[in-house]
Formats: sequence, structure tokens, C-alpha cells
Amino acid sequence: MKTTHIVASILLLISFTACKKNSNEPKPEPKPIITDELVGYQIVVAFKSPAANVPPKLFHFAKSGNEVMATMDGVQSRRIRAITVTDNRFTFDSDEDGKFVYEFNLKRDEKGVVIMGSSKYQNLNDPSITMPIAVIWLSDFPGFKGKTFKSVDGTNYELKFTTDTWTFNPVAGKTGTFYEIAKGAWKGRLDGKDYMGFSAPDEHNQVAMGLTREDSEMIIPFQ
Repeated sequence: MKTTHIVASILLLISFTACKKNSNEPKPEPKPIITDELVGYQIVVAFKSPAANVPPKLFHFAKSGNEVMATMDGVQSRRIRAITVTDNRFTFDSDEDGKFVYEFNLKRDEKGVVIMGSSKYQNLNDPSITMPIAVIWLSDFPGFKGKTFKSVDGTNYELKFTTDTWTFNPVAGKTGTFYEIAKGAWKGRLDGKDYMGFSAPDEHNQVAMGLTREDSEMIIPFQ
């Protein structure tokens, strides 16, 4: 899938709105973003590669003692690192060797919600792989168990969840298993392939879901 299509898919899943203020009204300096705040957020990143399909990754955060641990989940991978936000910025060194490094520069919107300012990705093994998309949102959406989602990209796909199984209608007659990795996010297996999905609020504050599969850079949007 082209990068522009990836962008469109992610934008179908999320929306950030900001209220306008009188241009003559002085704006207060936004509060610095502290590390503990990220526990209420998730980040999705998408990649572009001229030679291979690189699946998206999902970052989520949890407190462990006095530290905040960032977990980076790929469809078939997981890395966990302690992170610290300094000057509204933090880095995530995937293998702690400087080869695969993510940098996120955060800021606040006019409502004080944390949003992505800019991001960078370094891949010393393959510099042609870039990360054109990095989006952060509050993980305040409801769960997905027992729900049915329909695709919104014209494919007429359907995702259906029970409490511990799921079906995906392009894969006829098969039932998959899944487990939750974070609030509204999951990994699963169906018909011999691995999948990952994550929920997010759409522009109407309804629950939407993005689905990706091993060896694919596609994010299929559902609602």
C-alpha cells in the first residue's frame, strides 16, 4: 500500500480538534509533558520501504515502580524499554545498540492533550526504510470484545470478536484466537498467519479499529 493510502487509513481512525481563540488573547505557555503522562496514551507508527513490506508498530506505556516502561509491539515482535521524557521528547532504542532508534517530539494542543509534534526513525541496517507516520492518542476508548467491526475502505470486510476468538470474513470458515496487549489492542492468529489490531476514537468519538498482518504495511480501517 502506498504511503498516501497508509496516511488516509490512519486518519480514518483518529481526529484531533482544537478550539480557536482570539488572536489578540495571550496564550499561556503549555505545561511540560512529563513521563508519567504517557501511561494514558498509545502511539502507532507506519513505515515506508522501497524493497519490503514493513508492518506498523504500536507503542503503549505502563508504570513499573518509579519507571515508565514503553512496550513496542509489532505483529511478530515485542521490545520493552524504560523511557524518560525530557524537554517533551523521548527516544526508544529498539535493541539498545543504536541500530533501530525512534525519536518522538511531543507537544500539547490547545486543550492540553498530548499530540505528536515530529518524529524520526533511524535504521542503520537499511536507511531506505522511513517512518512517515507517527500518531499519538489517548487510550480512553472502550474494549472490543463481543463487538463487530466493518471495514470503511470499500472492501466489505468484517471483524467479529467473542471473549477469546475472532473471525475475519475474507478467511472463510476459520476462527482465530487472540490476546490483549494493551487497552483496545490485541494480537491474534488466524489460518496460520499473525495479525495485530488496535482501537482508536474516530472523528465522531466512536470506536474504530486498525488491522494489520505479518509481512504487510497495510492498515485496514474498521468501524
